Amino acid sequence: MSTWLDVLDLVGHALSTNQQRHAHPRGQAAFKSAISTFRRDGLPANEELRVLLLLVKQGANGLNLTEAQHVILVEPLLDPAVEAQAVGRVHRIGQTKPTYVHRFVVEASVEEQVHQLSSERLAAMDLRAASFRSQTTTERELLTVRDLAFLLKPNWGPEEAGEPQASSAMEAGTPGGQATPDLRALAETAAMARAEAAQTPLQGPPQN
Repeated sequence: MSTWLDVLDLVGHALSTNQQRHAHPRGQAAFKSAISTFRRDGLPANEELRVLLLLVKQGANGLNLTEAQHVILVEPLLDPAVEAQAVGRVHRIGQTKPTYVHRFVVEASVEEQVHQLSSERLAAMDLRAASFRSQTTTERELLTVRDLAFLLKPNWGPEEAGEPQASSAMEAGTPGGQATPDLRALAETAAMARAEAAQTPLQGPPQN
């Protein structure tokens, strides 16, 4: 699950490259079809659907997916209630198998601050209550000035240790600088992945 369509496009492109069948549904009809296929048992190996690429809001909107065992959150979320609802689509009454939640956090990036702030918010509230509260944003849920300053503060980890770090893509490749992603290349890859997803909603290995 991710908050961003472009991120799911990139993940889908990687899955297709590695011949992993998946669905990235767009639109209500495609969404219902993908969920129905995912829930079916006894399908041939070349028709079995094992991976669903969903936006976080799709996974948090009254969906029951007890057939799944793994929830993968591609980036940390600011609101622990939304995360709890997304995970609750799999870990809920009727689930008979062990369930696992996998979280990805990019080191030395704003995601570390997002993860820390979300953890602090979660510690201050009852997780069970968070799973059932409404999505309406209240003043208590809004980011404070202090929260915003914390999220945007520079992450000086490597530099504090005396190791220079590239601060932008232009500095990558300089002596001592760390390589940074080519944002234009990532955008082009995402565009290609979107085009592929539009042509073939269900990706997977070619049938013999």
